[in-house]
Amino acid sequence: KGQKGQKGQKGQKVKDDDAPPPSSPKSTTNTTTKIPPSVNQMTNKLQAGWGTFVESTKSAIETTQHLVEKEQSKLFKPKGPYKRDPKLSLDVESLKDAEVVYITNRLISMGHPAMQSSTNGDITPDRKLAAVGQLLEKRHSKQYMVWNLSEVEYDVSVLDDQVLTFQFPGSPSPPLGLLLKLLISMESWLKADDRNVAVVHCLTGKGRSSTVLAAFLCWTGEAGFANVHDALEYIAKCKHLASAEELTIPSQRRYASYFANMLDGVRPSQPPLMLKRIIMSSAPRFSKGPPQEGSDKVIMGCAPYIQVFKAGQLIVTTAACVDYDQPKDALPFCTSEDGSIAFNVEAVVQGDILLRCRHLTKGGQRLSMFRAAFHTGYVPPSVMRLQKAQLDGACSDKRFGDEYFIDLIFEACDAEMASKHLLENKKNIAGKGSSSNNNNSTSSHRTRRYHD
Repeated sequence: KGQKGQKGQKGQKVKDDDAPPPSSPKSTTNTTTKIPPSVNQMTNKLQAGWGTFVESTKSAIETTQHLVEKEQSKLFKPKGPYKRDPKLSLDVESLKDAEVVYITNRLISMGHPAMQSSTNGDITPDRKLAAVGQLLEKRHSKQYMVWNLSEVEYDVSVLDDQVLTFQFPGSPSPPLGLLLKLLISMESWLKADDRNVAVVHCLTGKGRSSTVLAAFLCWTGEAGFANVHDALEYIAKCKHLASAEELTIPSQRRYASYFANMLDGVRPSQPPLMLKRIIMSSAPRFSKGPPQEGSDKVIMGCAPYIQVFKAGQLIVTTAACVDYDQPKDALPFCTSEDGSIAFNVEAVVQGDILLRCRHLTKGGQRLSMFRAAFHTGYVPPSVMRLQKAQLDGACSDKRFGDEYFIDLIFEACDAEMASKHLLENKKNIAGKGSSSNNNNSTSSHRTRRYHD
């Protein structure tokens, strides 16, 4: 019967034979004790207080450790570039100064990693570079590559020599051909391993870097972007900026539009063009004009001259033409009441071009008034007009009127004419480079390379 009884228990909870019998209702009533609510409240307060105490202690320890490390770095400051011990906590202060920002989990933007802080004298170039190196080593050991777009080099050994340098002096954005090479190199690196990350920086971590990163997001479809301008707005938000206008300048946004055209299958045309002249709507108000006879009225204006560059090389410099018989080296002062101002250029241009306009002060100082980068393959027929908002420098300068603009006048150019003008330009540049020694003369400007 016992065996049969045990079989009858199948499917139910098996009871322990040695377990004590269940208590009677009477005994249960006698042994149960109710805990007063005041005791529960006191217990909860003690637990909450203990958690707060632990968190406060942890925060105090981290703060103390950071201060100790900071004082040690002052006392035992290494000479020259150095690597920060990975076991130490991150140098958050230096990383914030470097503006290290994750655009995606595999794309990182930052300012120049080896520049002296403009707000904190304790953040030296070596300290900042060490902080960046430590971060990349801790989070992405042997899996990161850095693209330097700043043209300012530094000791890459701190970053395990994982730095690629791309130079395009003077240009606000990479030329279209170089931009494609940049994107292909970044894509190849990221495809090599799913854990690889790409780090892009220029001097400020804004214009150049953001233009390239926005193009890359659309090039690869990363994060679902197909529009370059939408990608720029997204990057601006990542950097806690209001809009892409705070992130980039007009020439960079123009090249972003060029890249959007390329993605849509609209390739730039290749034939050279003759840049005949440039017409300025009016003279910007940069300086007081010469006194007027019989009048105390002060008229503002400038002494402008325009320079045209190709691949960092000066092609031509030309001053405003106000008289038919003025000397070639004359630099007339143009007032805001003179109306439109013409600059005769007569230069063959092709591909990526940089235009710069400067003002020569009475003391011989050269002030950049505006500049504009463009590609001749996307120039409209005959005339390209650039409004104030489309000119670097002028877009936010009150010395330019709201209706200010420049017109670039082009003509078609055959191969024979192009070759002839290119040879003449080379001879003129070589001749002026050997004969010009006067820094205050206009001719001296014609041989200077654009670096700023």
